[in-house]
Amino acid sequence: MAKDATMGAVRATVKLTNAVDDELVRRGVLNPKLLRQTQEEGLVDTGAVSLVIPESVAQELGLRILGQ
Repeated sequence: MAKDATMGAVRATVKLTNAVDDELVRRGVLNPKLLRQTQEEGLVDTGAVSLVIPESVAQELGLRILGQ
């Protein structure tokens, strides 16, 4: 590795959607305007197998906390 080479943080914008709401919209049961979704910027961990989001985002999407 070159002496002046640096590693930088990789960030990406992701769209998060409440999957239950999405299915209800697909079935025509929920008005698409009521679909809970948000767009957030996050840090990418290329070795990750799960996603961690802030509690405020989980609440905005109407998600249950399964574990901490």
